[in-house]
Amino acid sequence: MTRAFTLLELLIVLATVAVLIALSAGTLSGSLRRANEARCLAYLRQQLVGLAMMRSQQNDLLPIIAVAFDESGRPRSLWREFQNDWCAAVGQGPMRAVEGVFDSFGRQVWRVGPPWKCPDDRPGTRDPQRDPAYALAEVRQSSYFYWPASFAFGPLVRRAEHRAVQRFLTQHWESDPRFALIRDEEFFHRENTKRFANEGFLDGSAGRGRLRPEEGRDWRVRLMDAAKISFPDRRTPRP
Repeated sequence: MTRAFTLLELLIVLATVAVLIALSAGTLSGSLRRANEARCLAYLRQQLVGLAMMRSQQNDLLPIIAVAFDESGRPRSLWREFQNDWCAAVGQGPMRAVEGVFDSFGRQVWRVGPPWKCPDDRPGTRDPQRDPAYALAEVRQSSYFYWPASFAFGPLVRRAEHRAVQRFLTQHWESDPRFALIRDEEFFHRENTKRFANEGFLDGSAGRGRLRPEEGRDWRVRLMDAAKISFPDRRTPRP
């Protein structure tokens, strides 16, 4: 006579299967995370190759984003033009907007792929300044931030000479290349409970940050202070 399984035996089998599935899911999740990080670092190195090509065409100076002024003297960053030049340097055409599509903040949505979109940059975020329906790259045109751009804007708004700003920034990055040229966002990557950003450096390498957070803040403060001294405000003060 065939013996049927008891309820206890069935529960033991189900519990064993559940444990095996949980262990497999953890292993697969870890493998996917490592694969995405490797792709992200490869994208950073590809961007750095493009920057090196642009730098070779600009007297070995770090490329920066130009600033235009309207008739009233208000500055406007020429980011789109800079990004198109960078795309050409890595062998791609200019980025294309998704016609008629805007996020909930009214910002244009873009078609963005490698190497500008980090594999871990996905829709859905707790950041109140972002629409959870879109990845960061789709509204900012890149998952990555080019640090010299933010530092260059202030001196250029002060109407400093473009080449002078390039020389200033190049000297500072060469004096301490531990500070990243390019980085992505910490909320893209997580290892256990720790979040981190991937960064690209002046020597063409990519990896996790080389500076502790407080060192990075001190580096930025020193650079901004030096910029204010080197490029004093030349605008006529308002009465």
